This record gives sequence, structure tokens and C-alpha cells, in this order.
Amino acid sequence: MARRRAPGSPRSLLAGGRGAVLAAESVVRDEEFFLAIELEDSAGGAKPDGLVRIASAVRRSWLEEDFPAAISSTRRVFFDPEAEKVRATVASTFLGLALEEPRELQPAPEDAEPLLLEAARERAEEIFFSSEAARGWLLRARSLREWMP
Repeated sequence: MARRRAPGSPRSLLAGGRGAVLAAESVVRDEEFFLAIELEDSAGGAKPDGLVRIASAVRRSWLEEDFPAAISSTRRVFFDPEAEKVRATVASTFLGLALEEPRELQPAPEDAEPLLLEAARERAEEIFFSSEAARGWLLRARSLREWMP
């Protein structure tokens, strides 16, 4: 099984993570998914992607109808430092091959809490020093710790 890396592109990703290129003479033009029937390895590993000489188009609905046990859903919750927020995504796969780009979800509070706590711990000093009042308090607390361990 393979999925195109971009719509209309001959470059694809095979189940298992290996790359492949659909041969120019292939009649599979528009389908996002296809079955690589004849896969030619690159000579001596010079090219990282194999060449799919013979392919057959596959529709996602066929996979869902005929192989439901081979489809799994993966949920991921993580802290995005650039956006400074917790994100949650879910993606469906067929035998490890992504069937879609991850979809954004609203993270559950119980999942977000430990991630936010960890992010705040890592940036605690930066957070305190960004506020003049908090900076003064932190400096006084540090002085007190030194004077009265």
C-alpha cells in the first residue's frame, strides 16, 4: 500500500515507511492511495526510493470497508513551544501508513495539565523575570534562602 506525498505527485510513501516513485507510464494518476504491485528496488541503493512499475488505484473507503481491523487511530497530546499551548491530534493509519494528516482536537484538561506544568517549570525563571513585581519577589526569596537556609 502507498499514499502520495502530495496530490498528483509521483512520490509516495509505502506502508512500513519506505519511499517510492510511481513510474511515469503508470495509469494511476489521481488516486491518493494505490497498491504497489511491482516495485523495483533502486540499483545498489543509490536512490532512496523504489520505482513502482505496476500499480492499482485504491480508495480509502475500500480499506475501511474491507480491512477495518487493519485501521487504527493514534491520539497524540503535546506542548507546542512556538504556540505556547497544548495541542492534541488524532490520525488514522492502515498498517502504519497514514491515511490522513493529523486532525487537531481539543486536549482534555487532565492531559494538558502535566504538560503545562512541565512547560512552566522549564520557563519559570523567564516567566518570573518578565514581570517587575514578580522579579523583585523572586530576588527577595532567593536572598532569604541564602540568609536563612
